[in-house]
Parts: sequence; structure tokens; C-alpha cells
Amino acid sequence: MAFSDDDGNTWLQSQGSGQPAGVDHQTVGGGPYNTSATPPPPPHPAYNNTVYYCSQDIATAFCARSDDGGLTFGPGVPIYNLTQCSGIHGHVKVATDGTVYVPNRGCGANQAVAVSSDNGLTWAVRPIPDSTPAIGNDPSVGIASDGTVYFGYQDSSGAAKIAVSRDEGKTWSSSVNVGAQASVANAVFPAVAAGDSQRAAFFFIGSTTPGNLQDTANYKGIWYPFMAVTYDGGANYFVVNTSPTDPVQVGSICIGGTTCGADRNLLDFNDLTIDSQGRLLAGFADGCVAGACDASSPNTASRSALGTVIRQSGGRRMFATYDPAEPAAPGAPEIGTALQSSTGTLLTWQAPDNGGAPLKQYLIYRGTSSGNETLLTKINASKTSFLDTKAATGTFYYRVAAINQYGTSKLCGEVMTTPAPPIPSSCTGTGVTVVTDPTGDQAAAPANSQLDIESISIAEKFVSSTTNRLTITLKVANLNTPVTPNASWTVFFTAPNGTEYFVNMNSDGAGGTPVFQYGHTSTLATGSTQQNTDGTADASSTFSSDGTISIIIDDGLIGGLKAGDTIVNVNGKTQLLVGGDGTGLLETIDSTAAGRYILVGNAFCQGK
Repeated sequence: MAFSDDDGNTWLQSQGSGQPAGVDHQTVGGGPYNTSATPPPPPHPAYNNTVYYCSQDIATAFCARSDDGGLTFGPGVPIYNLTQCSGIHGHVKVATDGTVYVPNRGCGANQAVAVSSDNGLTWAVRPIPDSTPAIGNDPSVGIASDGTVYFGYQDSSGAAKIAVSRDEGKTWSSSVNVGAQASVANAVFPAVAAGDSQRAAFFFIGSTTPGNLQDTANYKGIWYPFMAVTYDGGANYFVVNTSPTDPVQVGSICIGGTTCGADRNLLDFNDLTIDSQGRLLAGFADGCVAGACDASSPNTASRSALGTVIRQSGGRRMFATYDPAEPAAPGAPEIGTALQSSTGTLLTWQAPDNGGAPLKQYLIYRGTSSGNETLLTKINASKTSFLDTKAATGTFYYRVAAINQYGTSKLCGEVMTTPAPPIPSSCTGTGVTVVTDPTGDQAAAPANSQLDIESISIAEKFVSSTTNRLTITLKVANLNTPVTPNASWTVFFTAPNGTEYFVNMNSDGAGGTPVFQYGHTSTLATGSTQQNTDGTADASSTFSSDGTISIIIDDGLIGGLKAGDTIVNVNGKTQLLVGGDGTGLLETIDSTAAGRYILVGNAFCQGK
């Protein structure tokens, strides 16, 4: 591992965990020493707090302690044995008094925490008596400023439950099914955080659909991100669907780790944390980036994995000092764009925090010079866009405010009209852009601009009345001579028949000369995915030095696609063979989020 002591400006390479160590579920946590422990903690002039590195090794798990901020670690200490718990565990956390906690989903008939009160030298397993082992999700602990421990977990039925301990896990309150308030029948990936005494939050992905959530063929649940919050030490919980109009997954969710194959669609290790002013921040993988997330399309419209953060915008915080005065006037809307076309200017914005009361209206201000906007109109708060039909030409400036029963917000930042982009057409150029990807975001170093994906586009230009084919364009930063050898540039997509296909350019052959191919993927018995090359793409496929790769493929070779069909989970990946002599491993250099494309058919483009 590496660590930073200056907010990420610089990094130091760490020794990593002391030995012995596990192979999975690595987790790092830090906090104060327990100065009253016996034996007492060592002198630590190099660093004021301790850092723990924990990991599981199937039969047990180990935690190693660092006394120099994470630069070096002592030996790994077993925190339980095979007769006490299984090897899988959650994140390590340290209380303000130095007590260390590692939650575990399966300790005999219960879930439990491994607890150390002597700075990681010895550990005790303390079960939650009324808990049942999870279906497959790690539990999570949150520790309040007074040492109260909140244990959030998925039980054997799939329910989202939480228990509270005020004596370092020796005794526990009865578990509360917090999901029941929102009719949640199945929950996955618990994450808990706590702040002031009496305040804690429990984040989970939940669905109101009962049944076996891992049944790929039959489970059609729609999943949302939920937050359960308590301000009275667990006596009461307020449960909120944090994204009620935007589900994050649909269909089954496999929680069997690497055995899942393509159905490991929300990954694992979601997290919940608190910012410096007590606002909650939840991180997870969004599986509904493209396509409709509804029960009619449980296994094709989802399967994205876009890293996403949910941020608290209002209400009481985890730190009471920063609680806003509510109810109050709303926050200012966040302005989007003012796109001008022949029909007028389309103004967009994001809804603000409502100040604790429902929004009633938005006020739209317009001006012909910066800073001189005047009230143009009022619209219903159910909308977050406005078409100004009297602003089709000329330069205009806009601002927006929100109203609830307690007042009017401040004005949002100013936005100026800009020309609307042309309506994309499948019939010309590279067609419709399906995916865009940031420049310079390669996962591996050193950066290689030839493997830096910028976009994926799809076109269906007319050739003849009997020709039905797609032109799939993958744009990278450049492909200057020579093209990187032993590399591949691949676009994946899922057809209506459920098969994942791919087209690619690769330079694996003699001399690194690029070739164009197509194929399909399959899942091996191990759960890993394999690419199977089915043939060579159309001979007119090409690439250019500006980084444009155009691969042409007949519709009949990739699932018999036809007009009206939708291909989903369109995503790109570049890879490089590392290790030399053709015996190395493929390393992913860049990958993209997923998009979708609706076929118009080549005949549609005749004469266009």
C-alpha cells in the first residue's frame, strides 16, 4: 500500500501488512492508542495515532499494527480462528478510546465483531445474539464519539438490520429491521457511520421485491440506495430512499464474489463516511447508467458499474454543531446549461435542497448582459428545465431561484447561452456518440495515449438495400506510428438475445500490425469471463493516426440485430500484454462506463 499525510498531494510507499497476512478483503483503519491498556502502548514519537491493516486468509484473518503512520507494520495477529468465524470480514474501525473493531458476517450461528482493547495485541469475538449469518454480505460498524457501536448487517432473509452496543460489544440491543419501514425485502452491501453521541447512519442498497435475490432467471427486483439515520442512539430510525426516481440496479445481484461471472454487477465494498461538517457521503457502483431499469428488462438494461457518490444536501448532520436551521428557505439551484437552437433556449438546472419543506416554484431570470437579469417567469417546482421560445437568437444570461413556504433561495450562478450541439444522426459521420470517457484517466502507469479512450460511437450509414451493418468507432487520444504492439482496443455490448459480443482491433500479430476481429464472451467454470474470437471484421475497418478506430461488422454476425433493437452495456476497454515473450498477462489500461444504442436500420439512412 501507499499512504499520504498531506491530503493526497504526495504519497509514501508502505511496507504493507506485516506477516502473516491474508489474501483478500484488505482494509485499513486508524485512530488513537488505548493508553490505559495493559501492556501500555509503545512510545510513538513518529506518529500520534495507530494504523491497522487487516485481511482475511480463509481460515482466519490477521490485523497488523503500524506505529509510524503506515510506513512499516508489525506482525499480523490472528483476530479469530476457524472454530469461531469464517474468514470473510468487513472494514476495520477504531473508536475514540482506541478500541478496534472488525465485523464478521458468519461466526457460528451469528454475526459478530472481533474486538481488541489492547492496541491489536489480543482479540475477542463478540456476537450479536439475535443475528443470523448473512446471505453473503459483509456487515459494517460505525462508532460514535462516545464509543457507542452500531452494527449494520444483512441477515439470512436478506433484511437490513442494525444493533447497538454501549459496552464494546459485550452486550447488544435487539436488532431493528430498518428496511421494513420502506417495505425493503432484500438489502445488500451494508455500510455504517456514526458521529456525535446518539447519531449514526446505515446505508444499503435495497429492493421491495421478496425472493431469492441471486436467482438470475427469476428475480426481477428494482434496487435503490437507502439511508437509515438515528438521532437518539438507535431508539428510532428515519429511513429515506435517497434516489427514488433513479434506481441503481435491476434484477438479480450475485454476492458470491469471484464465482459470479457477469452477474457480479454491483461488486462489493460500498462505503459510507462523514465530511468535516457532518454530512453523509455514500459511495457505490451505479448499475443503471444506461437503459430502462425496470422489471421488464432485468438482465440487459443494467450491469453498468459507474462509481457514484450520494451526498447529503440538507437535514440534521452527524455532528449537531453543524445542524442547519430548518424549516427554512431552500438552497440555490445548481445551474446547468442554456442551449440555444432555432426553437429557443433550453435552460436546465438541478433541484436544490428544499430547506425542510416542499418546493413550490422556480423563478427564471433573464438578461441581455451579465449581472442584469430580471424576472422572466415562474414555473412549477416539478420541472427543472425551461424552454425560452423568445430567445432563439442573440446572447442571453440566466439565473434561477427556488421558493418554498418559508422563503426564496439565493440566485444560482449565472449561465450564458451557447449553441446547442447538432442532433446526432446514425446516418452520417461516426454516428451517435454512445459513451464518452475522460482523457488521461488510464488505470495503469505509465500513461499511454494510444490506449486512452475518449469515446465510442455507432453509425448505420446506408450502403445498399441488402447491406445491414454497424460501424462502431472507438476514439483514443492518438495512434501515431508505430502503433503500440501487443495491445487491444475492444468494444463490448449485449444484444437482445442476452449474449455479450465484442469487436476489437489488436496488434498481437507479427510486427504489431493491427487486425480487426469480432466475437462473443462466455463465463468459465471459475466465474471469470473469456473472449472468444469468431472471425474477422469487415475488410473496410480501419484506423487513423488521430486515434479513430472504425470497425465494421454485419448485423447477422452479432445476434441478428434489426431496426428497433437496443444493444446495451456498450463499453470500451484497452489492454496491453505485459510480461514479454507472449507469456505475460493482459493488463487493462483504460475502461469506460456503459451506454446503449437503438438501431435505426441501414435502410432508414438511405438518402440521408
